[in-house]
Amino acid sequence: MLLTLALATFPALAQPASPAQGCDAAALYIARGDYNRALTVLATATGKGASSADRFNLKGIAQLMSNEPAAALMTFQRALEMASGHPEAQFNHALTLLRLRRFVESARELELIYGTTGSPYRARAAYHHALADDALNERMRALEWLQKALALNREYDDAILYLGFMFEKTKQFEEAGKTYKAFLTRHPHSPVAMLGFARCAQRSGFGETARQYFEKVLKEAPGTPEAIEAQKYALLWE
Repeated sequence: MLLTLALATFPALAQPASPAQGCDAAALYIARGDYNRALTVLATATGKGASSADRFNLKGIAQLMSNEPAAALMTFQRALEMASGHPEAQFNHALTLLRLRRFVESARELELIYGTTGSPYRARAAYHHALADDALNERMRALEWLQKALALNREYDDAILYLGFMFEKTKQFEEAGKTYKAFLTRHPHSPVAMLGFARCAQRSGFGETARQYFEKVLKEAPGTPEAIEAQKYALLWE
């Protein structure tokens, strides 16, 4: 369930900070979710001022977002052949391996990115390394990588929430509860975090607090999967 959630929110893909003129239209179409048009533009653009690596990186993003991860992997590899240190293509290549469930290879590449001084993707690489570790059932290592991500960016919401999941998954309910609470401080109406906090409160013996948060999920997020789960717990107090 946790890996599915992570891959569902997966497209935090890297685009160049300042796309060159020839890539502008394709980047705009990608941002709008029009991946077919982006691919058409990239197939015909000469890319005034844009490097071939930039264009292949954008093409790979469009392919991956079109649910063509195998093709995207080859495209990111082509970008790296043209510019071996291309940071966006490097990061996206590692994420595509993760999408393809090639977790060991993905983790290896993400660790290299994390270890690259000055890379803007270090925190995100650490976070995605944790996803690969969790998929490999290396839960304690996943916790370590999430903490590395948060050491670089204390406001990394995905990492905070996933750290709560991993503490809960390793039965560290007090730490999980604290982490969910920290997330709720930033996002007080998150049904996922409210439900997680309620579960941890219940398992830590704080029944009344748990009941309050289960009811809060039911009130604020009716009809959601979180509300369905909360309803099962709420029945215990009826």
